[in-house]
Amino acid sequence: MKQFRFYEVEINEIEPRIISLDYGNYLVTADIVRSLLLKIKKDWPGQKVALLSAAEAISNLDKVAYVLEELKASEFICAGGILVRNRLQADIAQAFVKIQVAGAYAQKIFVDKEEALVWLRERLGD
Repeated sequence: MKQFRFYEVEINEIEPRIISLDYGNYLVTADIVRSLLLKIKKDWPGQKVALLSAAEAISNLDKVAYVLEELKASEFICAGGILVRNRLQADIAQAFVKIQVAGAYAQKIFVDKEEALVWLRERLGD
C-alpha cells in the first residue's frame, strides 16, 4: 500500500484503491487540489479510486469545483467520502456537497470512518 506526504497532506492507501487524504490544519486550496489530483492520477494509473478526505477548511469552493471539472476527476475517481468531526460540521459540509459540478463523482459526508469505508467500497464495486 502506498503512503506518503505531498505538500502538507498525508496520503495513505488504506485499502486497495481507497485513498485517505488528511489535510490536517492545512487550508484546502484549488492549487493543492489540482496538484493532489494530478499526483493521484499518476500514482494510480488506469484505475478508478475512491477518496476519503479529512480537512478543517476549504478556501474557495468554486475554484475547487472548477479544478474537478477541468481535470475530469470523475474519469479516475469514482467517489469521495468527506470525514468530519461532528454532526454540526456534517450539516454545514452537506451544503457544499449538494453543489453539482459537471463531471463530478459521488460525494457523501461522514462522521464515522467505518461507515465511510463501507460506502466507498460499495462505490468501487459499482
